[in-house]
Amino acid sequence: MFITNALSPAETLAELLQKSRSTTADTDWFKTKRHDADLCPHFQAIGLQILGSYKAYRAGCHDIQGMRDDGVDILLKYDSDDGAQRVGMQIKSYHEFSEWASGRDKAFVKTLKAQYTEAMQNVGVDHYFLLLCTDAYEHRSQIRMISSEMKTYANLTIVNPEQVRGLTLLSEWDLQAATTRLLCRDDPVLSAAREYFQDVPTLGDVFTLDLLCRAFGGGSKVLEPGDFEDIARAWYESRGGILDMGKVADAVVEMEEGGYIEWVGEIYRVLPEEMPVELCAIYFDLRARNGLAAGDVFAYLVPLLLD
Repeated sequence: MFITNALSPAETLAELLQKSRSTTADTDWFKTKRHDADLCPHFQAIGLQILGSYKAYRAGCHDIQGMRDDGVDILLKYDSDDGAQRVGMQIKSYHEFSEWASGRDKAFVKTLKAQYTEAMQNVGVDHYFLLLCTDAYEHRSQIRMISSEMKTYANLTIVNPEQVRGLTLLSEWDLQAATTRLLCRDDPVLSAAREYFQDVPTLGDVFTLDLLCRAFGGGSKVLEPGDFEDIARAWYESRGGILDMGKVADAVVEMEEGGYIEWVGEIYRVLPEEMPVELCAIYFDLRARNGLAAGDVFAYLVPLLLD
């Protein structure tokens, strides 16, 4: 796959934040998170995962970094043949909001503005994200004040707590898959693989991807009937559903009729030669470009192709 949707790293992060949103009630999660110990490492890891997709799918990505500098908590640097880009993140924690709300920190907004100026002038960031990591209900008036005071600042995105919390809820594989879908949206390999499946994911789709990974992963290519139940249970649990053994049986029959498995004695044998070519292509593309272990490809493929 190649990047076909030429978004900048800042545009990609903005798109992910728009698509990821939690409830207001869930933002109370931030109450226990400390600025340096919890939030900075977490968002540095998220930023580097996003930039890792650029390195995997586009030639000329020379370097990616995550660091702290003047006016920013996280500085993400992306060097390519098109030039260097720097994305700055400033994180404001629940504790910092509480200090401001209680009157103990009277210079909160003034400090925000100074940090923005430092990031733009001293660091030269191309875009600045202000992440409001606090309880959205408790500090709603403070959030409104920040939005009002800084809404005209150039190249600044103020990210509300619901969006920030939504981003933190994405697993490593969900995040990488979402980034890849954005950047490689019109790549023919990705398009063909996604078009293979129905609009609404089915248990048969999940079985197909599991069998694909077993076929080429170097591990066991045989399954007992109970293995399908285990795969289905994990799928339903991840979706908040209830295991339906009738659907499991139907999906196994679907795999047999599709030629992906055959019954041999008391086990099913996977038939690699029958796997769809478009799925084989994306399987080996992911392994080659991302250096993924065979056991990790399934975790990547499910959100990439079925969400």
